[in-house]
Amino acid sequence: MSEIFCIKPLGEVLQLADLISIAQIEFALQEQIQNKNMRLGEILALQGWIKQETADFFAQKWSDLLNQKPKQPLGEYLKKAGLLDEYQVKTILCEQKQMGLRFGELAVQKGWLKPTTINFFLEHIAPVAQRSEKILQQAEHSVEVRNGRVRSLGEFKIRLGKFAPSENERSYPSEEDPKLALSGVRATSRRDWLNFGQNAKFQIEDFTQPSPVSIDDSLIQVETFLEQDKSSVVDHTLHTRPFSRSIIKLFNLDQKASHPDILLEEVLSWTSGQPFLTQKLCQLLADSETFVPFGEEGFTVEHLVQTRLIDHWETQVASEHLKAIRYGLLQNKKCNFFSMLKLYQQILLQENISVEDSFVQTELLNLGLVVEQGNKLKVSNRIYQSIFPLSWVNQEIIRLDINRSRIKFFKLDEKASRPYILLEEVLLWTSGQLFLTQKLCQLLANSQSFIPVNQEAVRVEQLVQTRLIDNWDIQAASKHLEGIRNGILKNQQCQPLSLLQLYQQILQHKEVVVNNNPAQRELLNLGLVVKQEKTLKVSNRIYQSVFSLNWVNQELEKQSPPLSQIMKSIQSQLPPPTLRLKNIKKTISNPRKVVPKETWILLGTISLMLVGFSVVGFSAVKSSEVQILFQQGKK
Repeated sequence: MSEIFCIKPLGEVLQLADLISIAQIEFALQEQIQNKNMRLGEILALQGWIKQETADFFAQKWSDLLNQKPKQPLGEYLKKAGLLDEYQVKTILCEQKQMGLRFGELAVQKGWLKPTTINFFLEHIAPVAQRSEKILQQAEHSVEVRNGRVRSLGEFKIRLGKFAPSENERSYPSEEDPKLALSGVRATSRRDWLNFGQNAKFQIEDFTQPSPVSIDDSLIQVETFLEQDKSSVVDHTLHTRPFSRSIIKLFNLDQKASHPDILLEEVLSWTSGQPFLTQKLCQLLADSETFVPFGEEGFTVEHLVQTRLIDHWETQVASEHLKAIRYGLLQNKKCNFFSMLKLYQQILLQENISVEDSFVQTELLNLGLVVEQGNKLKVSNRIYQSIFPLSWVNQEIIRLDINRSRIKFFKLDEKASRPYILLEEVLLWTSGQLFLTQKLCQLLANSQSFIPVNQEAVRVEQLVQTRLIDNWDIQAASKHLEGIRNGILKNQQCQPLSLLQLYQQILQHKEVVVNNNPAQRELLNLGLVVKQEKTLKVSNRIYQSVFSLNWVNQELEKQSPPLSQIMKSIQSQLPPPTLRLKNIKKTISNPRKVVPKETWILLGTISLMLVGFSVVGFSAVKSSEVQILFQQGKK
């Protein structure tokens, strides 16, 4: 099969890898006819459908890699193809150790790659050990196809070449290795357990071991067995009990609750069995020091979900997983994200959306945000529905509508291959501040250069730095920024010093809690800061660059009064120096009682300090007076 792919054209290989569609290929071929000097990969990259490095990978390296031995790990190929970056590969490898899932499963679960793309790599250039995943997935598909006839598949023990399992041969995962039952990871023995959710469990020979039966033949045998040997179906409870027991034992839930089975049911009511969320929630329960009595399971789990997963979710334990879903929904490079949001909105409104073979539905399913249920689409679980509710979707749709208007008004579609991505980069700097957003879009519109794919962030940053931030007082937004500066330094409602000190605290990332004091109100009215939850933060990156911490420190130095003014203020509150010395001498020359030596020393020290604040012109006189004072004090 690899030899066949060596001679396939680039467009066909990319289509088989499910990286582009037939319509996209046809469009690119038409463009190539008009621009004969451009390669197909260049056209696809310019349209933003794939990265240039992905096109180069399949055009220049693919045929050599097919015949290369030994094979490299799957992640290395995906990184070379530009389908995953270094951070994504490291993230998957880290979570793989914790969750026990395969590399490809995690990549799909995070919405970074499609299952068909993973299967394509596994089938052609991945190592043999990873290539066995493809067979197991095909076996899973066979189970799903027959699910209408075999309603509740239990556990089968399938051995290549042996298809008559006896009652003694049927077995469950060992209680000594409960992780195996939870995640389906590779065992240390020669056989593997694969958990197909609540439908089936197969124990299959390790394909890394030499076998006289080919992979294709083994798959046919699996399908034949499923079709013919329906007597192997066992009761559903026999399947679920060992699975639940394994999870309970793995996370020590029996030590955390009087009824751990009910506790686990409450967990699943929130996660709907989603592997990553189930594991995280069970781990949170395991780490909790609270014992859950009977009847408190629902409240305990709900409280944990709300406080450790949903509230401030971007800083919680499942943040990376949820950010990947949000990124796949709002910045999907393979599908119109506006269409995806509209479809997700319809699903949230509980409209009966039938499953169709549409690209938008496929992308939502690949993200894991929705699932099929009774030939209808529904949100995968309650946690996703709480993180990405209808209010959030409506807000994002309004934002996209505004963005479409901006793109049309400033003709950004004529300035960049991906105008929406370009506008997103603008908003990363302005945070939606109206004046700055319009000014930056106008600068892009006036620019003579065209922005290709993957250059959006660099071009916008260069424009912000050179046309807005550097020497800002003579740049395009000078009047706007000068108004903010004067609002701080020449404020009539608050002392500039208090405004600068408050802004300094916010810049230093100190949690400044909103209490609506006069200084906070002034900074909010200026638009320099905004409320975020219950704290204050700088409105956008441009303000933070112009009115930086260094600028604040310089202004604070200017606001501080000089030492001469401080001494003059103190001196004005004291009696004249001659009168002070006269009173001191009078007290010393007419003592009414014997005063301890220590008292005289203390009195002399105080007098010295008072004299130090006197007018410099009388310093000589003060010096002689102090000497006399000390001599009499010693006597």
